[in-house]
Amino acid sequence: MKTTSIIITLQELMSGRNASFDKSDSKLLVRLSDNNGGNSVEVGNREYASVHSLYVSDPTRTPFKAYVSEWSKEAQYNAMKKHEYLVLMVAEDSVRSRLLKVYRVSGYTDKGHKLDLEEVTGFEALEGRVVASWGSPSSTQQWKQEWKNEKEVVAIDNGIAPEPFASYSEVLLSFDDLKNIIDNEYPEWKEALEKVNCIYCITDTSNGKLYIGSTYSSKNKGGGIWNRWKNYVETQGSGGNKDLERLSPKHRMENLLWHILEVLDHKVNPAAAVEIENLYKKKLCTREHGYNKSEGKKN
Repeated sequence: MKTTSIIITLQELMSGRNASFDKSDSKLLVRLSDNNGGNSVEVGNREYASVHSLYVSDPTRTPFKAYVSEWSKEAQYNAMKKHEYLVLMVAEDSVRSRLLKVYRVSGYTDKGHKLDLEEVTGFEALEGRVVASWGSPSSTQQWKQEWKNEKEVVAIDNGIAPEPFASYSEVLLSFDDLKNIIDNEYPEWKEALEKVNCIYCITDTSNGKLYIGSTYSSKNKGGGIWNRWKNYVETQGSGGNKDLERLSPKHRMENLLWHILEVLDHKVNPAAAVEIENLYKKKLCTREHGYNKSEGKKN
């Protein structure tokens, strides 16, 4: 049987970054389900679509900490309160899990199953960036494992995107989110946006005006949606469009949203893409009432 050597384990990668953590014999690996069993994630009075969305909602990770401090299931609570350190990960697929945070359990309250958690320093450069294998598919049913169970590191990337890429129809990005995605080249987003073209819409949330555009370059000749939207980031949201250029950069960066109306093949004929684009402009009256006025009337 052919075997593949492990380059580095999660345990090795995390070693030497916090002396107290290294010395402790009471550490637990905890794997969270991203979709929370198909339910939204609730913290306080706010709902989040997933653990992923919760984690990126606040750079201080305060909502995330509140979420993992309280457990409805007694078995999970009892297991965690017995350990000094919790290494929290989130499932990305049936096997892969991403490191999110490391907390020390400084106390607990049995009423309400609440843990008192302290953030452990030294792991900032790894959190959100390291992806490790949780084990064989059968082991993915386990929500916890002991620290001694070594986990192979399968990727170290640019970190967790501001929003997970779910589908083209669900894309809805502010300028800040788009810039974050383009600047950091998050793999899941870049791969998805490079391999197709589209008819896209930019919405001005301050007045409801729309701009319709299209992309028709292949991955090898410019990168599909990715390349066009990268241009919007480089031009502070105008993309070279005359009507959008009349708006101030501040207005564009604070009020515009990017979304996809229709996905086109990466080999789409440019003339065909423009024809579909013009149809959307007619349907949505973006030449008469939106930001396609300067382009004139085209059939």
